[in-house]
Amino acid sequence: MLKCAICGREFDGVPDDAVRLTHTAARTNVYRFSDGAIHSLRKIRSPKSESVLPPLESPREATELLQSVVEVLTELPQSQSEPIKREATEPEIEPMTTMAAAFRNFKS
Repeated sequence: MLKCAICGREFDGVPDDAVRLTHTAARTNVYRFSDGAIHSLRKIRSPKSESVLPPLESPREATELLQSVVEVLTELPQSQSEPIKREATEPEIEPMTTMAAAFRNFKS
C-alpha cells in the first residue's frame, strides 16, 4: 500500500507507466503518472490485527492463590537466631614504594 504525501490518495502500487523522478534511497519517492500528475509515494504499514489478550484471573482465583501462598509461608520454620553481625576489619595497608611515593607527590 502506498500513500501520496502531496494529495493523500492511497495506491495499491506504482503504475507501470509511471516515471520515477527521484532516485534516492529515501522512504518517499516522487513519480509522474501518465496523466501528468505528480505523486510523492511512500509505503504505509497496514494496521496489525488486534491481538486478543488472555483473560485476566478472576479476583476470587487470585485471592485463593494468595491464601495458599500465605499458608505455605506460615508452615515454614521460623529462625530463632539473631541476625549475623559482621565485624569491621581494618584494611591492610601495604608499604609504599619509592616510586608510589614519588608519583603521589607529583600528582599533588
